[in-house]
Amino acid sequence: MLHLDLAGTATDDFGVRSVRVSLEDQDTSRYVQPDGTMSAAFATLPATLATPDGTSTTWTLSVDLPTKGEYAVTAFAFDTSGQQDTSTS
Repeated sequence: MLHLDLAGTATDDFGVRSVRVSLEDQDTSRYVQPDGTMSAAFATLPATLATPDGTSTTWTLSVDLPTKGEYAVTAFAFDTSGQQDTSTS
């Protein structure tokens, strides 16, 4: 089984409500779905926050990948006001 452990930090002046992560296979342009399958439909997986609603929190996501591949990983942070940060690094 292919396994991936991800971690990061999210900050926001109002508080971080959630972090969602997309995993896209770069060869097939398919995304890991919440049920563990692959599909062309965009999907995100929920990360676990250490300090929900805090102005700074670490987050983690452990996921079993359904197929081998080269994946693009993008994390999206949502604040307590419902705003989303789509900046990438």
